[in-house]
Amino acid sequence: QRFELWNNGWQIFKEHLLLGVGTGDVVDRCHKRLEETHSPLAGTGLHTHNQYLNFLLAFGLLGFLAILVAFGRAILVNHSCRSLLFTAFLCITLISFITEDTLETLAGILFVALGFCLLDSRTTKIHLKKTNL
Repeated sequence: QRFELWNNGWQIFKEHLLLGVGTGDVVDRCHKRLEETHSPLAGTGLHTHNQYLNFLLAFGLLGFLAILVAFGRAILVNHSCRSLLFTAFLCITLISFITEDTLETLAGILFVALGFCLLDSRTTKIHLKKTNL
């Protein structure tokens, strides 16, 4: 099922390469394409189950690159990767993005946001102590 959903999402992305379809249209476009291709998954309510593909569909390649830069800059500027716990949480989150559209549900958003905030604030305190600030 996931491979069918990923292929479906990838075909939509290739049609809207640079700017995507917009945040509100991802699910509708996925369902419509499943019906157009007479997929056995049509009418099931399933969509991409891949956060990276969701970013690409919603924002296109330009938006996806902007998201990557924002994540990378936030991590590097805050020296968050110096913490093993934060790095482990980040890896788990990024791996979960492969098989789930984690940030498309309230539970996923809360889990990621709370984890990043708690672990980043812990890392920032450690960094401030080391620099005597």
